[in-house]
Amino acid sequence: MKRAHDNPYLGGNYAPVHDELQVDNLEVAGTLPDCLSGVYMRNGPNPYFEPIAYQYPFEGDGMIHAVTLRNGKASYRNRFVMTGSLKSEIGAGKAIYGSVLSPIPVDPTLQHPDDTPDPMKNGAFINVIRHAGIYLALEEAAPAHEITADLETVGWWRGGEDAPIPMNAHARLDPETGELWTLTYDIESAPYVTLRLFGADFALKRTIPIDLPGLPTMMHDFMITQGHVVLCHGPVDFDWSAMERGASPLYWAGDDRGTRYGIMPKNGDAKDLIWVEDEAHFVFHFANAFEKGGKILFDYAHHGWLDFGGSSKGEAPPPRLQHVEIDLAARTTTRHGWSDQACEFPRFDDRRDGLPTRYIYCPTALGDGAEQFNALMRTDTKTGDITTFAFQVSDSVGEPVFVPRPDGTEEDDGWVVAFVYHESDDTSDLTLWDARGIADGPVCAVHMPRRVPEGLHANWMPDG
Repeated sequence: MKRAHDNPYLGGNYAPVHDELQVDNLEVAGTLPDCLSGVYMRNGPNPYFEPIAYQYPFEGDGMIHAVTLRNGKASYRNRFVMTGSLKSEIGAGKAIYGSVLSPIPVDPTLQHPDDTPDPMKNGAFINVIRHAGIYLALEEAAPAHEITADLETVGWWRGGEDAPIPMNAHARLDPETGELWTLTYDIESAPYVTLRLFGADFALKRTIPIDLPGLPTMMHDFMITQGHVVLCHGPVDFDWSAMERGASPLYWAGDDRGTRYGIMPKNGDAKDLIWVEDEAHFVFHFANAFEKGGKILFDYAHHGWLDFGGSSKGEAPPPRLQHVEIDLAARTTTRHGWSDQACEFPRFDDRRDGLPTRYIYCPTALGDGAEQFNALMRTDTKTGDITTFAFQVSDSVGEPVFVPRPDGTEEDDGWVVAFVYHESDDTSDLTLWDARGIADGPVCAVHMPRRVPEGLHANWMPDG
């Protein structure tokens, strides 16, 4: 079902939904594994009002879709993340914020007391995580919002501190210590990057400011290994003076500089960072990283460049899965691609973050005329084998999450779970594949009571 809109990111399955539902005993095609007990949560930008300007996936209002699986049955709930920015717009009865690429001044008299004075909305729409029993909806380079297990918004998360703690869209859980590493960046002033380490109880243990040369930069994701934290300083910068020239404040600077990786011992700080230069590219999302033979190995979705309008390079090529090895002694990188298939949102067994892993799961595009990710791809990084399963070219597959069998210990003993949208009948399913048999197709599909729009990051949160 087509939903026409002048902005393509507000039409089709990008079109937002506005009702909040709670539906139990969902219909299931196939057999839902009755050993699964937990909730699959996914966040994404879902504008409450018709936006003044809108550039998916950089803005919107957070809406979390949650599917609970328990005793072979499934239920669904969705809720807006009720941020201060959304409260401001509800009070005004309309959108009052512009776009990240076209910000506009906001009348301070329209802003809710829970809002921030920034010219850009905090929508808390990118990710949703749980640590120490606390659920957080994450934004980019801004404080998180705490929510309940039932998706009701509590408010700014302070973590026991006096003020809300800035976080980014991605965090890394150390499986050996239970500690959580987070990263954030400042888009206005130094220090532009800050790492934080939280204990297993979510108490703040360390804050590590890192100065970077030049303008503020976008650093969306990062990595950990057993012994190090790994940063990627790519050539995407914020230049607020560009707005005075009518240009986007976010721009590609890769024609003037490359990309570099910063490696810091986990027990170190900024002075211990070493930087390794690489060719210009950008990374939104890494899979896993680990150490082997004096090298750091990792896989990621490689963007050759990004086009924010006005780039001399023109439209950027689609991202592809690449493998990189950093030689710590020589401070050099080597790389290779796994395939020519477009992909993003690489995921793996989260229980092994920073430890050696073999399998990566990504949505990909297959078939003539596929304009979005309509398939699931598994990459075996030991053999190079790639297995896929494709839906219709007009369908859409969201971020896949590996859900381990509760008593399983092997890296691929479990299921891969993702939302799938079927354009032919305008429906969405929570779809499960056996992680060892992607090409065999789904083992079951939980039929959603409504269309689930395109979104961003998801996680599995087991009971107990």
